[in-house]
Formats: sequence, C-alpha cells, structure tokens
Amino acid sequence: MRIGPTATIGDLPAPASSLTIDSSGNVGIGTTTPATELDVIGTVSATLFVGDGSGLTGISEGDPSYGSSAASPDGAVFVDDAGFVGVGTPAPLAMLDVDGQTRTAGLEITGSTAGPLVGWGRDNFGQITVPPGTFTAVAAGYEHSLAIRSGGTLAGWGRDNSGQIVVPPGTFTAVAAGFAHSLAISTDGTLEGWGLNDDGQTVVPPGTFTAVAAGNKYSLAISTDGTLVGWGLDDYGQSTVPPGTFTAVAAGRYHSLAIEETVYSETALIVSDGNVGIGVTSPATKLEVDGTVTATSFVGDGSGLTGIIEGDPSYGSSTSSPDDAVYVDDDGEVGIGTTTPGADLTVRAIAGGGSRAFKVEEADGTMTFAVREDGNAGVRQSFNNVDFNIRNKSGNTMVFGCEKSDGTNIFHVWAEGNVGIGASHADVALNVMGESGDDSIFNCEHPDGTDNFKVDVDGEIWAHNLRYAGGAPNGLGMSSAGEIVKVGSSRRYKENIEPFADDFDLILQTELKQWTGKRDDSGRIGFGFIADEIEELGLESLVVYDQDGQVQSLKFRNIPLYTLEVVKRHEREVKTLQAENEELRDENKEIRERLAKLEELVERLAAK
Repeated sequence: MRIGPTATIGDLPAPASSLTIDSSGNVGIGTTTPATELDVIGTVSATLFVGDGSGLTGISEGDPSYGSSAASPDGAVFVDDAGFVGVGTPAPLAMLDVDGQTRTAGLEITGSTAGPLVGWGRDNFGQITVPPGTFTAVAAGYEHSLAIRSGGTLAGWGRDNSGQIVVPPGTFTAVAAGFAHSLAISTDGTLEGWGLNDDGQTVVPPGTFTAVAAGNKYSLAISTDGTLVGWGLDDYGQSTVPPGTFTAVAAGRYHSLAIEETVYSETALIVSDGNVGIGVTSPATKLEVDGTVTATSFVGDGSGLTGIIEGDPSYGSSTSSPDDAVYVDDDGEVGIGTTTPGADLTVRAIAGGGSRAFKVEEADGTMTFAVREDGNAGVRQSFNNVDFNIRNKSGNTMVFGCEKSDGTNIFHVWAEGNVGIGASHADVALNVMGESGDDSIFNCEHPDGTDNFKVDVDGEIWAHNLRYAGGAPNGLGMSSAGEIVKVGSSRRYKENIEPFADDFDLILQTELKQWTGKRDDSGRIGFGFIADEIEELGLESLVVYDQDGQVQSLKFRNIPLYTLEVVKRHEREVKTLQAENEELRDENKEIRERLAKLEELVERLAAK
C-alpha cells in the first residue's frame, strides 16, 4: 500500500493517535504539523534502532523491546506478523486498519461509491427533477443536468434546446456540462461531445483523457500524459491552455483553472513483508527512514545506534529559540514570532508587542515602511486607518511613480497632488499624454465594446450622445466642428428652418422583434425594432451610425414623430371623408324627398 500526495481524504481534525503526512513528505504521529521527515509526539518503540543517533537525548540503559506483533506503548501504530498495519488498534484486519479519523496530504484509492441523486434550486426546465437510481458522478450545466449511473451509462435531463441532454450510448467514467453542450470520458479514455456546437465546443480532440470540463461554449480536458487540451470559444484566451502537466481542471464562463502536478518522492511505503519506509521505496527493516526522526523520547534497544554524543541539547536550524522569536524549519522557511511559517518569511505579531508587525527604518531610526498587525501598511506615515498610505518625504517632488524599463513615465503622483498619465509632469490635477501612434488618450466604452466617449490625441472629442443633468437629450450638443453648444426647441437656437420630408408611411412596415443578447447568458428576452431593418426600409434619418459608418442604434425618440405624421395624414383623410359623407347625406336626403313627391304624384294620377 502506498500513501502519497495524489488525493485528500476530508479535512477533519485528527486525534492525537493519528498519522499525518503533509505535502512536503514529512510524517507526523500525534502531531498534524510534522517539522521533520518523522515527527512523533509520544514514545517510539522498536526492537532495534539502526542509524546515526547523534541527535538523541535522554538515552537510558536497559533492554525494553517490542516484537513485530507487539503494540507500541500507546497503541498508536501497530504492525502484526502478517504485515497488517493498525493505527489506533492492536488488531488490524487489513493492510492498513485505522481506528479514528484519517488526515493526509494525498491518498490514492481505487474503487468508487454510488448513491441516489438530490437536486435543488431553480427548476424552470426540470433540471433538478432527478431520475431514480444510483449514480457515481454528476454535472450541472446552465439549465441542464447530467449524471453517470452506477453501471456507467449516462443520464441527462433539463433544458434540451440544443440536444445537450441527448446522451450517447456506452459507459463512461467522467462527465461535464457547459452552457448548452455536454462532454464525457468513455471507459476507454476517449472523449464524447454533444449539444450546442456554434464555436466547435463539442468537436472533441483525439486521444485518451483523465479529466474533462465544460465552460461557456468552450471545453477543456487533461490527457493521460497530464497535459491540457482546450477547444471552442477563445475570445478571452480561456481555451488557450498553458504548458505543463496537471491533475485537475475547471471551466467557468470566460476563465479556466487547473491544478499543476507536483512530483513527490515516496513519503510512506508499507511493503508486503510489513516493513515501513519513509523517504525510501524498499525498506530493509521494520521502519527505515531517509531523514531525521524526531520524538519526545525513544524506547527500545539502541545498541545499533552510532554517533551518540553526550551533552546539553542545542538549538539547531529546525528548533525554535526559547521565546520563538526566530524559527527556521527544514524547508528553509523562516518564522518570526511563529514556529509554523508556511512561507519563505512569515512574521506574526506578538500580543502586547506593539502595533507594528514589520518595520524598515533608516540609519537614524526614521521609519520608512511598516506593516501593522491589522494588515495596514504605510510608507513614512502613521497609517490613518487605511489599507495602504504613502506620505511624501520632505524635499521629494514625487510621491508615487510607475515607469517603463526605459524610464518613460506611465503613472506618477506628484507632491502637490497632481496626477500624470504618460506625462513628465502634471501642472493640473490630472494630465494625460498619449504616445506617438496612439489614436486616443481617453476612451469610455459600452459593455459591447462600442465607443461612447473618446478624446483623440489631436484634441478632438467624440461622444455618442450628450445630455444635460436633467437627463433629457436637449440642453447640450456637439456641432460638426467638434464644438459643444447649447441646444433647445426654441427658434432662437435654430436656423434654416423648413418642413422635413420623408416617406413617413414606411414606419408602418416596421415589425417588432424579440431577441437574446449574444454575450448575455441569462436567457432574458428583449424586444423592439432592429436598426438594420429600419435602414433597409429607407428610413436612414432614424438610424444612428458609428464613426465607421456602421449601423449602431436607433433614434428611438424620433420614431413617434414619424408615427405622428402618419396619424396627421390619416386624420386629414378622415376629415375629407367625413366632409364627403356629409355631402352624400345631403344629396341622399334631397333624392329621398324628390322620390317621395314623385310617388305621391304617381298615386294621384293612378287615382284619376
């Protein structure tokens, strides 16, 4: 059985009698933070110790021995004559039998468990209405769900507008669900993809794979050699994979993540004859350690030890000084105020030791940089309760600066508070200077990437629309010469006034459309007119064009003016028809009167 850093079993607190193997390969018994290759809080028992015992203290005479079938004094670790290892139990029933919680930086285990599915949350397409049965893996997409049954076959449910839940036949070991596409790894290691394929996200590469992930219209997988493969949408570089080997991969909406593989040496090995090796792959004794063994005491036959020296214990590189002021562990990590640095340098403030955990001073003691224990940092200042604060040194003209490698200014803050971007000095609160070849020095864009406001390097200003503070489109405007002018509906702001002519009836040919945004994955439905269709009708006066002459939007506030002109014309036609109807009514009345008189005359003549 091998215990190595290939997986993690839980994150549960380990009891005092547990076995811990951290990510650096150190093994701890009775401690969760081993500082050496083997660190034991308690007594170590063995029938024989062989190796350099020069670092041992408290050696006593005697011959207490423990056979291979005897438990250590506290029953922490036990190896019986069959090679079975027990942790917390003197009667192991397997190669490794642990009585208690287990914690390790990695453990490789074969086999799997299966259980029923549970779903919760939004269910507008039945995506949480789970099927019956037992399953070994599950994946949730945007509005659809996938799972692997205990027999290896796939199940899919939820939204199916692109065939994303129409699962292929066969058996599979892994499954992933994206926005509207699905992926799975067959038992032979090959990939299968189905569903939406507008960016090639389901056109799977050849080869065999161990892991797969599905994002928003793109896909990722780990080949059996550990390298990454990506395909599909790549507008943010999300499917352009980095080099190296990896053990896990995940895909988001427009970003990707992977865990890089770290090669470790053997940490703990128990071979078939019951021998245990730490740092070695072929232990020749019951316990063989390649490195330093640390314990509070050793019990057993130490006759085989060499290099035993007498004298007081000394503080080595892996031992803290009496007050834990400075500590260096075996990995070269330095701790100040802590015995568990966890980084090349870790500084921990001491309770009651002052407000600063880290400080740099000039030769005369003047503080130049300090980090307070609450995380605030400052340069030549007293923090002022902000995360980071810089105070200008007397005589300096600049407080903060960023420069290119050739010394060219990028961003500077001067002592008087002026800010310069690309400028050698700022005589105003903010001075922005563009570089040669730049089209603009300031740009504000819409989320779809179109320009809303831009200042060109030649001083020209371009704006999609100017509004005054009240929010109405009138008040301020921009002339064709680039001047900002005051505008309004009064005649005093206008000249060359004449009737506007256009085929207003064309507005009646427009058709309301509904849509979903290309970059809006929420599925929200929008409705209105399409600017391109308005232009195709010949109503260019209602269309907004960008600086390149491309159709951009509509002048929605002018559309009612067109419909008003149509209504006015119809009103005139109605009034004309009404007048004609009045004349016809009068004529009909006169005809009816004449007909009545004629009928009366006919009756009189007939009576004679």
